Amino acid sequence: MKEAAAGTVSFRQWWPASIPLEGPHFRLVEHAEFAHGQRRTAESMAATIATHSHVLTLSEAERAELLARVLGYLRSTPETAHGEFELPIMTVTVRALLA
Repeated sequence: MKEAAAGTVSFRQWWPASIPLEGPHFRLVEHAEFAHGQRRTAESMAATIATHSHVLTLSEAERAELLARVLGYLRSTPETAHGEFELPIMTVTVRALLA
């Protein structure tokens, strides 16, 4: 599989604390997290992943191989193999007021 392009951050590397808003340019920084979920199937999850830019930029062969692996994994995992499952989602919000 291709390495991430220079200057990109993978989901494994990103963390809300890494948002560089603290400092002299903002007088107030607020941060909140909201947990929720979405009902999915293995097929609908793979279809959503297929729309992400880092997947769309792969060659057709790489994209097909990646999505086959994703679907294979989801179909082989008991929690996601049969019917719908709950996809946990965390929405992170940050609001900053200029100084």
